Amino acid sequence: MIRPAKVDDITEIIELGKELLDESPVLPPHDPLKARKALAFFISGARTTVLVAEHGGKIVGFIVGVLDEYWWSEVQYASDAAFFVRPEYRGYAVGLVKRLVTWAKKFKKVKHVSLGVSSGLETYERTGQLYERLGFKPVGGIHTKSIEVDQ
Repeated sequence: MIRPAKVDDITEIIELGKELLDESPVLPPHDPLKARKALAFFISGARTTVLVAEHGGKIVGFIVGVLDEYWWSEVQYASDAAFFVRPEYRGYAVGLVKRLVTWAKKFKKVKHVSLGVSSGLETYERTGQLYERLGFKPVGGIHTKSIEVDQ
């Protein structure tokens, strides 16, 4: 089942997201209080959403959607701020993406949905193929470099 998240789901979403962060070679560790505040904002915001995939009464995946506007245009787009599904429940990813697109279509100025792959857990292939099967086209990529400020 795919449904909008409720404030009561925040703790379970944070625990699920922590699984992703613990495995990721590039994402920083989470701050539980900051994560809690951000999820509350995303759940209650007029230009944001959190959708969850539920299996057997447990949340097994989530996607956080946000709306933004191109800096040079009045055209808006929707994007994912976070997206994770436990490996054994990856089939729910399709439903989460489709529901995010349905949510984005409610906003007249939104003309695009852009989804990224930036966890460092897998190559772009698997997730990219899923996105392409759902009608998305690859555009560019994400490259990350860690830096340290000289003290």
